[in-house]
Amino acid sequence: MKRSVFTIFFGAMLAACQPASDAPSQPTPSPAPSGTPEPKPAAAAQSMSSGKYCYFAKNETSTEGFQLTITEAETASAQYFGTIHNDASAYYAAFETQLSNGKLDAKGKATFSSVTEVDGDTQTGQETWVFTPDQAHSNDGRVKLSKAPCATLLDSVWPQVE
Repeated sequence: MKRSVFTIFFGAMLAACQPASDAPSQPTPSPAPSGTPEPKPAAAAQSMSSGKYCYFAKNETSTEGFQLTITEAETASAQYFGTIHNDASAYYAAFETQLSNGKLDAKGKATFSSVTEVDGDTQTGQETWVFTPDQAHSNDGRVKLSKAPCATLLDSVWPQVE
């Protein structure tokens, strides 16, 4: 019961912490002339070669990092971590999620086994994420992170205190 209530509460807090999208709208491409086939977009996974990818997001209520590792066999593992700092609700929490056993599909989507630690509580389950070289987002679109340098990701999310 405690885990169910916590899961619902934490999910609601994360959803509340995400800002409305302020991204400028993209111009709408004009349709291809009749009789000309429209080009097919390249699959996201084709541009996701094996290696390490890092992503970051910060707003007034959360700071988050995501480190994705893709193997040559297109399997994936990741760490998703950060802090929630909602002064208005007097709610503060640190979280870390280990994502494993992911398989990247042709659209850049992977479903992982997940283990999440939030202030001493452990949750297990599955999470689905979608990746491009420039962005990572949760399958439901609530969490969006942008490309970031891996060398400074940890310090960007959890700065050193001297």
